[in-house]
Amino acid sequence: MPFMAAGSLQSIISHSFPNGLPEPAIATVLKHTLNALSYLHAQGHLHRDIKAGNILIDSNGSVKLADFGVSASIYDSATCHPSSSSSSSSSSLFTDVAGTPYWMAPKVIHSHTGYSFKADIWSFGITALELAHGRPPLSHLPPTKSMMLKITKRFRFSDFDYKCGNGTRKKFSKAFKDMVASCLDQDPSSFWLGIFERE
Repeated sequence: MPFMAAGSLQSIISHSFPNGLPEPAIATVLKHTLNALSYLHAQGHLHRDIKAGNILIDSNGSVKLADFGVSASIYDSATCHPSSSSSSSSSSLFTDVAGTPYWMAPKVIHSHTGYSFKADIWSFGITALELAHGRPPLSHLPPTKSMMLKITKRFRFSDFDYKCGNGTRKKFSKAFKDMVASCLDQDPSSFWLGIFERE
C-alpha cells in the first residue's frame, strides 16, 4: 500500500480545519470516496466504518479509503444471512453490530432487522457532515445516547447546521444538502441512481 503522507482527513481537520473543510474540497474528497465505495459494493463488500479517520490523503492530494478491519463480504455465510425481503439491494443481510457509533446507520444499531449496502451510504452522509462541520453529528453526546436518537428520529441537514467560531453559520449548496439528505434517508433505495444522474 502506498504511504499516505498527509494522513487521515480526521487528523487534517482537527489540526487545520476545526470548523470543517470548504465545500469544493469536500466535493473532491467525497467523489473519490464514493468511487471507492462503489467499487467495494460491486465486489460484494461492505466497508462498515466510513468516516474521516478512515479516508487517507497522500502528499499529492490523492484520496484512499482505508481500514477494512470491520468490512464484510455478502459471500461470507458466517456474518451474513439470507434476506426474506425482495427490496434488499442484496440477497443477504448482516445482523452483527459493526462500525463506530456516531457514524452507524439506524439499521446497524437495530441489527436484528438486518442491513446491507445502504448502511455504508448512511455513514457516507455522516462523513459528509463531519467534513463540513469538523465533527460528526451528535458527537457532543455519549455514544449510546447518540445511537438512541438515531433510531428514534429522522435527520435533516439543518439539524447539524453548526455555528462557526465567529458565530456565523456556514453556507452550503442545495446540491450538497440534497446529497446529504438522500444519504440520511432511512431507506435510501434510489441513492446511487440519484448520485450518478447528477454527475
